[in-house]
Amino acid sequence: TSCTSVLGLLQTSSESYASRTKARRMKVRGLDVQAIESKLSDRTAAREAKDFKRGDEIRAELLSLGVEIADTPQGTTWRLGV
Repeated sequence: TSCTSVLGLLQTSSESYASRTKARRMKVRGLDVQAIESKLSDRTAAREAKDFKRGDEIRAELLSLGVEIADTPQGTTWRLGV
């Protein structure tokens, strides 16, 4: 038995902890996963249409909400900034 279990610490898996923390941070900021995903879809459509100005506007809008996005070869990902 480790000292953390005796103290009741670190009882949650890291994945569960990260998910729970993200949900709490989203709630505190008044953000909704579906709304963020919708904006990302709009940004993807704008970029596919070569409307880079609109794509940049959506990125800036998300950033103002504390949402950081990253474009990867596998697609766009997002996370909450600090």
